[in-house]
Order: sequence, then structure tokens, then C-alpha cells
Amino acid sequence: MSDDDLRLNAESTARLRALVGRLADGDLGRSLGGGWNVATALVHLAWWDVRQRIAIETFAADGAFPGEDPATNATLEALGRLFREEEAGKAAIEAAEALDAALARLPDGRRAALRAQGFAWAVARHRHREDHIHQIEGALR
Repeated sequence: MSDDDLRLNAESTARLRALVGRLADGDLGRSLGGGWNVATALVHLAWWDVRQRIAIETFAADGAFPGEDPATNATLEALGRLFREEEAGKAAIEAAEALDAALARLPDGRRAALRAQGFAWAVARHRHREDHIHQIEGALR
């Protein structure tokens, strides 16, 4: 992972923080389509950043990066509705910050090893965050 990815991750976390900070009453329930609303997307981001932080910490400890379960998103969608909407933004920001810090602690060579093993998506988290930030911003227009 390059320093650019660390910078872009930090920038996406800042954009997420700003987006959550400007959400008005009622915005969290605004539909994004497909059964999702703004809160669902924020819970989704929080879950994935927590998952990747744990995976990065596992990789740092024993050198093995845990695989993904293809049923994860469907499971998350089913459980995501159980979370309080007003907590979704805070959870997404805290998860993004914690993952950014875990990635910054990982030595450059270890980040490069993840990339070489095909796990660039796990460390370049800005791409996933930006997708959902754009989705939410589009729904708020």
C-alpha cells in the first residue's frame, strides 16, 4: 500500500465525518433504493471497516489474512435494521478512524504483501467509503 492510499483513506474518513455532520433530522431514513436507507449504508460502512480492521490485526499478528464469506452482505442487510439509525453515523466514523489507524501501524512491507496477495481492497478502504458517500449524497440532493 502506498502513502497515497493512507492519505486517501484519511480523506475519505474526513468526508464521511463531514457528511454525517450535516445530516438533518429525517435524512437517516431517506431511501437509497433496494431496501437500503442512509442509516443502512452507514451501518454497512461501519461493519466493513470493523471487519477489515480485525482482518488487518489478524494479519499483523500471524501473517494470515482471513477470507471473506460471500453471504456477508446479505447477512449484514438482515441485521443492519436492528441498529438504531441515530447511531449509524457515529459507528461509521469510529470504525473508519480505527481502521485507518490500524493500517497506519502496519509496516509498509506488510501492506505491500497484502497488495501482492490480492487484498488491495482491504487496505485501500477509501474506494468503498467513497462509493457509499456518493450514494448518500445523491439521495440527499
